[in-house]
Amino acid sequence: YAIGGDDGAVGSALATVEAAPLDRFGTLGAWRPLPSVLSLPAARTLAAAQVVGRFIYLVGGNSGGAVPVAVATVYRAEVLRPVATDRPEITEVLLEPNATGLGAGEWYYRVAAVMALGDADNPGGESLPSEVQPMRIPSGLAQPLKVTITWTAVAGAAGYNVYRSPTAGLVAGNEQLLAAVGVVTSHTDTGGATVATLPRQLGDIGLWATMPPLPVAREGLGLGVGQDPLSASDWYLYAVGGRTSAASYPLGSERYATTIAADGSQSIPASWLADASLLAGKERWETAVYTVNENVTTRVAVGETWLYIGPGKTDAGGFERAMYAAKVQAGGALSGGWVSIGNINSDRSGFGYAAAANQLYVFGGTSGAPSQLSRSGQLCGTDRITGLPGPCTPAPGVQNWNAGITLAPVLPDCATGGRYLMGGTIESAHIFIVGGTTACGTSTSTESVVW
Repeated sequence: YAIGGDDGAVGSALATVEAAPLDRFGTLGAWRPLPSVLSLPAARTLAAAQVVGRFIYLVGGNSGGAVPVAVATVYRAEVLRPVATDRPEITEVLLEPNATGLGAGEWYYRVAAVMALGDADNPGGESLPSEVQPMRIPSGLAQPLKVTITWTAVAGAAGYNVYRSPTAGLVAGNEQLLAAVGVVTSHTDTGGATVATLPRQLGDIGLWATMPPLPVAREGLGLGVGQDPLSASDWYLYAVGGRTSAASYPLGSERYATTIAADGSQSIPASWLADASLLAGKERWETAVYTVNENVTTRVAVGETWLYIGPGKTDAGGFERAMYAAKVQAGGALSGGWVSIGNINSDRSGFGYAAAANQLYVFGGTSGAPSQLSRSGQLCGTDRITGLPGPCTPAPGVQNWNAGITLAPVLPDCATGGRYLMGGTIESAHIFIVGGTTACGTSTSTESVVW
């Protein structure tokens, strides 16, 4: 997902969302804009995003208006699921002769739930539609047929949208909105016209919901995520670094606590909690927070999560190279606060980042400008498999920052490689780098590498 951002000009922040599918081998499909109704409540750039369970969180950022300011807003959207509890299924079709109705040919129906405005997961939003229901009407009938379809109810739905082929003979997948109905489980179609509104599709999200805001506004922040070591259902988001204004940098970190229920829904806390740990004298923005657990390295124990704050930009255009690590404790507090783990060996901000294969990676963003150059540092605490101590402390530390995986030398939209202020993520053993600023302006391209 590409969420918000800007095109490099003042006042150009976006609220739109795009999505691209991935197959099981990490091959990226074509990007597509999501329907406008799924856009953010307000334009945002320099925000941070994380996935927790089946929800995407977008935290902080900048308003991106004519007078852009840092914001404290937090938005959450559900990734729609094709499961029986979340969408209706058509269970019965009744055809009857009628003065008005459908003529000969093949027709298709789908039904989607429209959730109540008070729904915590998808407030006022639409579910994925049912499986397609085909129907063939033979030719030579004395009258057209009216069609009554019946479907299963979805808990929390305030109504349903019924979709049907606009004309006979179209293949499945061309259904349009026929009727919006209330809290009922059947609808009779007498051949009315459809309107050019399409149902949701796989990869769509629900409507964005507003979550409790950050205690202070942060743009260019780092956002980490950690699981409670004693409770698999308890998760935390950590907002670290960032800038409130040109002369104001938050010193501490704040955490958002949520509990994931058996059905995948998540609790909503009353507010974010302030952590006592500070980065006094080491503030930075255009930074990132790495989440490191047993999936990233053998240097941490199973069920353990460490957070690392990366480099970034300081006030007056300087750069902070010092990096810190903190361990997630039961209840979400950071054990012992942020502990120094040394410096990265170059000035970086607005970089792409990844934690994988026992490494921390930094891509591009050299000295606050587009760059192909990357760095990787080795995680080096005690190995949980061999039990042997690593060569640096505290565990897990980071050592040997050196040249990492260089970004592509030539981009499709720029003859010069290198990016700054890009997005990135890991999926299916691939590191993806998306968009950002290049020597030729803002990029629409994506590149990836297997880690």
